[in-house]
Amino acid sequence: MAKTIDFLKNIGIPVIVAGTGLLLNLLIALALHSAMLPVWNVFDNKEVNETFTYQMLTLAVSLASLAVMYRYDKKSFRQFFRWGTFAGRQDGS
Repeated sequence: MAKTIDFLKNIGIPVIVAGTGLLLNLLIALALHSAMLPVWNVFDNKEVNETFTYQMLTLAVSLASLAVMYRYDKKSFRQFFRWGTFAGRQDGS
């Protein structure tokens, strides 16, 4: 029983975070399309403004997801996002 709970905890939490991020991105896109969220007027082109607004809001969702995953499992997060050489590279460049 304990193995099942640990398995669900190790798999379930990241799946929930990923699913929530996807749903938030969908909601952002729908809200921008239906004009529920204002488009930031940064450039002269309307399509570029919509894309820029979507990408900035998506970046915020992504950073929040990374923060949640960091707080969930710091050791695995640091191992996944570690600095160092890539596998198979011998020259170090």
